[in-house]
Amino acid sequence: MKRETAAYIILVLISAALIVARVKVTTIAQLPEKVATKIVYLFESVKRESGEKVRSIVEANRILKENQRLEEENIKLKQKITLCKTLYQENLKLKKLLGIKKHYKIKSIAARVLGWTGDYWQLRFMLDKGSKDGVKEGMAVAGSNGIVGQIRKVYKNYSVAMSVVDPDFSVHVEDFRSKVRGIARGNGRTLNVNYVLPSMDVKVGDLLVATGIGGIFPTGLYIGRVIKVSKSLEEKFLNIVAVPTDRLENNKFVLIMGEVIGKEKKEKNKKR
Repeated sequence: MKRETAAYIILVLISAALIVARVKVTTIAQLPEKVATKIVYLFESVKRESGEKVRSIVEANRILKENQRLEEENIKLKQKITLCKTLYQENLKLKKLLGIKKHYKIKSIAARVLGWTGDYWQLRFMLDKGSKDGVKEGMAVAGSNGIVGQIRKVYKNYSVAMSVVDPDFSVHVEDFRSKVRGIARGNGRTLNVNYVLPSMDVKVGDLLVATGIGGIFPTGLYIGRVIKVSKSLEEKFLNIVAVPTDRLENNKFVLIMGEVIGKEKKEKNKKR
């Protein structure tokens, strides 16, 4: 009985050993396939992640280029808007100049402001009209918001105008509100209004217009706006300072204004 039991136990052990051995052999046999599967899985994962990264880089590059294109278009649109605004303002100024020309029966020559000429302190500007166009020394120069200067020198194809703030510039003016009169002179930056008595009614903010005295500057055209009025016991006249209502450098086009058209015709008829 003991022998049979022992034999049975030995057989069980042998069977177990064979089963374990078979499992190990099977595992060893399947090992290359598992390893290969793992490698393929890892490769696919790397490939998938790399593909996503490449796509992300490509997409980011596309977005960057698109942003650059949109930024360039935005700059171009801003430039167009600025140009349109500039043209609109220029159109308004030209309409005002046309209105001035129609209002005054005066020989008017439209001219383009070419730029500064001479020393800066002289405040002189070059215009593209000269003696061949009928320009003469001393003629008034008007911008869209009033008188801006006077012709100083004339050449065949161009002329030189001085600004209203030029120290050599002077004009008879009248306070548009109170009708008080004086003489405005340039001081390099603003206008000084001289010969106004302390008892006269002149206030800050008043507009100054040309009186037409002397026959050079058309009556009623704006010249300046009063920014300072002060009295002094030591001086006989008020100290009045005005800023120009318009400046040569603020205009691309101006009107050079001369003799009254009717007067010019009468003088020609007299000569005949």
